[in-house]
Amino acid sequence: MTAWRLIARDRDLVIQDTIADLASFKIKLAYNAVGSWALRLDKASPAAGLLTEGTGIILHYDEHPVASGVIDAIETTEHEIVITGSDDNVILEEMLALPNKQAPFTAEYDYRAGVASTVMRQYVDQNAGGAAASERWVTRVSFDADPGIGLTVYGYGRWQSLLELLQELAFAGGALRFRLTQSDIQTTYRVFFVEATFDRS
Repeated sequence: MTAWRLIARDRDLVIQDTIADLASFKIKLAYNAVGSWALRLDKASPAAGLLTEGTGIILHYDEHPVASGVIDAIETTEHEIVITGSDDNVILEEMLALPNKQAPFTAEYDYRAGVASTVMRQYVDQNAGGAAASERWVTRVSFDADPGIGLTVYGYGRWQSLLELLQELAFAGGALRFRLTQSDIQTTYRVFFVEATFDRS
């Protein structure tokens, strides 16, 4: 039997508990963009104390991760709490693709060329992952194995959002799909994935 499971996580991405008594949950997944979600809870729900500013959620289907995200706003009415948020791709939107790792920014742009999935991972690592300057290592980004897919692409990182740069590279690389998701409830990292899209011809 298939089953959806919504899980609360704290601000350090540590799993707290399953949200079992929700009134409703809606999620809009966006292709290579930032998705959104909304959750309604009774004010007396135990989950109300877990979902506060800076925390978030993970959505599983048959114990496989579908999405994860952060809370944007919490609205309390007389009888219920309405929580809205964005999926973790918002991290990519908030981070800039710098022309070089840290100040002083002497390079005109960060130029990279190669197989699309590899180049995309390099930009994420350089600007939000372990290769980023220490003050930017706040997003807990990790990587799965590089699938080595896509056409040869040419990237120019220069102050645009990391999401915008990745969108350009994914399209140029052969309509690839990328996402940032907390894929394992046993870890406290968001994993950056690059995948091939399905051939629907």
